[in-house]
Amino acid sequence: MQLLKHFNRKIYISLIVFGLLLLSSQLQAMTISSNSASAEHGKPVTFSSVIQVTGTAAGGGSVTVLVDYGDGSPEVTLYSQNPATLGTIRLTSSHIYSKFGSYTVQLKATTTVSIAVTGANPAYMTQAVSQLSISRIKIFFENNRPEITIQRNQKAPGLFAKIDYSGKGYFKGYWEIDGKRRGYVFKNLSKGPSVTLKYPDVPPLPTFNFGTHNVRFVVTNPAMNINFPYGIYFVTSDEALAKPITIKLLQPAEGEDIAYNPTSFKWEQVKASKIYLISIFSKSKEEKIFSAYTRQGSYDLRSSVLKTRMKPGEEYIWNVVGFNEENEVAAESTPSAFSFNQETAFLPGQILFITKPNDQGRKIIQEAKAKYGLEILQTYPVKILGLQVTKFHTDKDISGIIKELKKKKGVVAAQPNYIFKTMSEPNDEPLNELQSIRKIIKVGSDVPFKGKGITLGIIDTGVDLEHKDLKTAISSHVNCLTDSEYKPEIHGTAVAGLIGARKNHFGIDGYAPESTMFVVRACKQISATQPRGECYSDSISRALDLCIQNGVQIVNMSLGTNVEDKLISKLIDAGSKQGILFVAPAGNNSGITKVSFPASHPKVISVAGITEQGEFFPNDKVAKNSDFSLPCENLFSTTPNDKHNFLSGTSLSSAVVSGLLALASEKNNGLVVKNIQSFDGDINQWMNKYLMSKAIATQDGN
Repeated sequence: MQLLKHFNRKIYISLIVFGLLLLSSQLQAMTISSNSASAEHGKPVTFSSVIQVTGTAAGGGSVTVLVDYGDGSPEVTLYSQNPATLGTIRLTSSHIYSKFGSYTVQLKATTTVSIAVTGANPAYMTQAVSQLSISRIKIFFENNRPEITIQRNQKAPGLFAKIDYSGKGYFKGYWEIDGKRRGYVFKNLSKGPSVTLKYPDVPPLPTFNFGTHNVRFVVTNPAMNINFPYGIYFVTSDEALAKPITIKLLQPAEGEDIAYNPTSFKWEQVKASKIYLISIFSKSKEEKIFSAYTRQGSYDLRSSVLKTRMKPGEEYIWNVVGFNEENEVAAESTPSAFSFNQETAFLPGQILFITKPNDQGRKIIQEAKAKYGLEILQTYPVKILGLQVTKFHTDKDISGIIKELKKKKGVVAAQPNYIFKTMSEPNDEPLNELQSIRKIIKVGSDVPFKGKGITLGIIDTGVDLEHKDLKTAISSHVNCLTDSEYKPEIHGTAVAGLIGARKNHFGIDGYAPESTMFVVRACKQISATQPRGECYSDSISRALDLCIQNGVQIVNMSLGTNVEDKLISKLIDAGSKQGILFVAPAGNNSGITKVSFPASHPKVISVAGITEQGEFFPNDKVAKNSDFSLPCENLFSTTPNDKHNFLSGTSLSSAVVSGLLALASEKNNGLVVKNIQSFDGDINQWMNKYLMSKAIATQDGN
């Protein structure tokens, strides 16, 4: 049976009936139907089925019929009898679904005796059930904006509400002007995807009172527990309309990219204004998302407003209107644009508290635990730094606690448990031919270096330890994630393959096919089929500590985030002093304006990408601030279960650089970061410098 697709906030109930009758008779027909063409969550829906059985059950075997409604509720027994002769069995059942979703209802019949079963088996039907769902409400005037200024007693402007919806059903709502209900709307909606409602001409919008007037459309059916958006119209006198005073906006500045945190908006106050209205609009959606009154020349945007109405990476418009004592518009600013930069992600409620592993450190930990009501999740040593990390958990906001913890004497550091992302993307379409990086970067046969004697630390998702191309290349492995067991995963396996896959006449070989790899699972794959992984400050710091302790020469970290992690920075500094080379990708998000961390660390070799069209990736600015730029699309590498596939992203470019550095390290013992010349795609020049190769083949044969 083909299941219907699951749309947002709709129910589709697919009914599959299996007749498993084991009688010495014949099942001639099975049918099933529903009492209604539509159903709603929280309301009963009735199912009816007919099972036609002819013949006699030898020995009078009993028959039991069970129904499973597919939503996790227990099976229900609909029928359990032992008739000698079976004819038509009619069954009716009713069920209430408490959630939207797609459900498979299964009817099963069993008996205590054995017979042949023929006829319609299974018999089934499909029934689509939908619920009206409102996804967006936009309020605007005839100027296509959610605000407008008009003169006193002027003809009321056209007012509209655009309702985006899915499904079908009965729609009910009302217009509200200054908190008073003015007009009701009743409609049956079915065609979609939107309907535009116009405020009625009678009664008209009041325009005889000076000041600000709020309007909105409130939906009462379907029920919506939201803050319905407002529109605002200003009624002013001729004089105020003709000569507004300009309000100068101070912060944020025009076009400024600010941190995604609670922030202050500031402007110059004017004497004529006694109260100000600040409004913020979404530039992409062209609608007002927030407004507030204040008597000050500033307004502090609260965290609750920020998190529920605004997003990092989005652009917004803000302006300020000033009103005098008569509620007339006395001044107004010119609209100004701003945006929030990418949000810094961390595990909610988790704090990494870093101290010395001595009596004073242990005392500080207990004091912090008692004072702030913290729970200790984990304590682990960072041996290479001589420090101890305590992972706390709290249900409170961690920013204030971290600020206080940093002030305590004897505390080395306190920070959130930041979330890092691996930087690769799958290629969902098969390719006709291998568009491998091997066609661009091919080490000539006269280069004798294969990475022999070089050990690389791979900090990533789990590498497939049994892959035929990798199993002899892996010296040891460690799992730094305490919440899951070690497992083979896509991203880590692909990174390892590009670096150290063996020459064994099976699949591929890496750029350093005689190197060894110390693989550390510090990240976990967050999808069953996609390579993207997620890692954390605690798991990465433990992985780095282990890599340094185990004497690796190169550490590949194909991961990143948008904030500098102090603990990880300390470990990179310590490893660099021991001569370890660190490699990390510059980033995959085309909207970023700076190199991701840890690639941004001065002791880390940063790797950007080059697309198949020859363009820098993720963008020109980031690539030009990176040490290396390599092809990043359609790189063919190892994947779990002895397979291979194409992947893309700067994670893979980083892995190639790590492999090449292994060759250079074999040739140039003691190679350090400051002696490595950067390049922006001229790989031939770099390889000739460090590998002394005279026979480097490229894609065009030069």
